[in-house]
Amino acid sequence: MYPKNMLRYTLPLLLTGGVFAQSHQPEFRRAEIRGGGGDGKCTIEVIVDGSAEVEISGDGATVRTITGDRARFRRFDCNRPMPVNPVSFRFKGVDGRGRQSLLRQPGRGPAVVRIDDPDRGSEGYTFDIEWQDGGRQDLGSPYGGGAPQSRRAEIRSGGREGKCTVEVEVGGSAEVEIRGDSAVLRPMSGSQVNFRRFVCNQPLPADPFEFRFTGIDGRGRQSLVRDPGRGGVAVVRIDDNGRNMQAYTFDIEWRGGGAPVSGIPERGGFGGGRDRGEQRQADIRGGGGHGKCTLEVLVDGVAEIEVRGDLAYIRTITGEHASFRRFQCNTPMPDAPYDFKFSGIDGRGRQKLVRSPQRGGPAVIRIEDRDRGREAYTFDLEWR
Repeated sequence: MYPKNMLRYTLPLLLTGGVFAQSHQPEFRRAEIRGGGGDGKCTIEVIVDGSAEVEISGDGATVRTITGDRARFRRFDCNRPMPVNPVSFRFKGVDGRGRQSLLRQPGRGPAVVRIDDPDRGSEGYTFDIEWQDGGRQDLGSPYGGGAPQSRRAEIRSGGREGKCTVEVEVGGSAEVEIRGDSAVLRPMSGSQVNFRRFVCNQPLPADPFEFRFTGIDGRGRQSLVRDPGRGGVAVVRIDDNGRNMQAYTFDIEWRGGGAPVSGIPERGGFGGGRDRGEQRQADIRGGGGHGKCTLEVLVDGVAEIEVRGDLAYIRTITGEHASFRRFQCNTPMPDAPYDFKFSGIDGRGRQKLVRSPQRGGPAVIRIEDRDRGREAYTFDLEWR
């Protein structure tokens, strides 16, 4: 009798808990970097009804619902990204009716803050984390002595061939990852790293032709470890054997990119030469279930849209300048998503998926509008 009764009462609880735990997906947020001197500081505000945990690493944070209604971000502001090994790390709960506690200090992983809200209804919780910048390498950390740094390119149009010039400071080993008009500098060993300059005449396309890498200056070694023809991401590794940080400069150059134009008469010239394109960050609305993004764009001719994470870039191939109307997601699209699906919703012309993100790299959608005048096109991207 005892085992049967135990099974009778515990099984529904286990089933309920299992379904409940799967009903809310984590929400990711990138910090708004506001700059400023002094100690490092981030302020995070989240909405919680039950229990949740917030993980912070570099300039990214994830809130995970443990119990109750879906937890979500209201605000994530920093004066700079948090390093991997911050000195004198401090956590301070600012407001909220329940309990906030630091579960894990950063060093061998992200900082983790737990929030427990005991009352009915959702409540806003705000907390601060502060630190002094990290020192030299901690051998147990994944990135040596500093946190990854991200930088948007300064776009200075001109010339038919694509070109970006990158200048960084490195003391040890680091990798620079470039996709579109964004770059991430990741320390692999040694001391802090720093961006000095990132200038392009156009964003790096998904499939650049005749891609070339040239190391310009720096006392150590620079090498291309990943060609962007395999996924639209270029990765350059820098190995510096000196004692102090050293400036390194390199160029990447290419011709064109993307799918070739075929069978569509040009009405405004090739977009890659005159049209610098347009970038949009997703409006993250949250929500459970599978991942989904809805995009609406205006096209008069031919255009391609690249989507990766919470960023999208539209490039005019022919015709008038293509532009965004709407870009909404319930969560950023992960790298290599499962069960990826593309659905064209409306628009008089043709929409097709020309690159799936399931093997890495961005999703690329091509739109061909054959009639005169601009037309609105809407499509959905879904995944698990």
